[in-house]
Amino acid sequence: MTKAIDWLARGRSLGRAEGGPWLVPQFLTDGADWRGVVWNASPDEIGEFTVRVPEAMGGVREAMQLTAAGAFLAAEVEGNRVRTAEAVGQWEFVVVK
Repeated sequence: MTKAIDWLARGRSLGRAEGGPWLVPQFLTDGADWRGVVWNASPDEIGEFTVRVPEAMGGVREAMQLTAAGAFLAAEVEGNRVRTAEAVGQWEFVVVK
């Protein structure tokens, strides 16, 4: 699937999230600052995933999880690997910058 998406992108740098069945990444910029959001659309919880950001974003420096209860929890970042403080449930998300 990733090879098909890369082919459709025709050389443009895209972001993606890997490590869970239905991870939905979004990458946004205001022209200067970038943020990424990785949603868990699966009913299965996930506690660790890899995020590949668009080249212009540079990399992942920090990540913050928002739980369904409204808590913001710092996530651990090692390179492109994100480990959350708690398992991310369905429709919860992690913001990366």
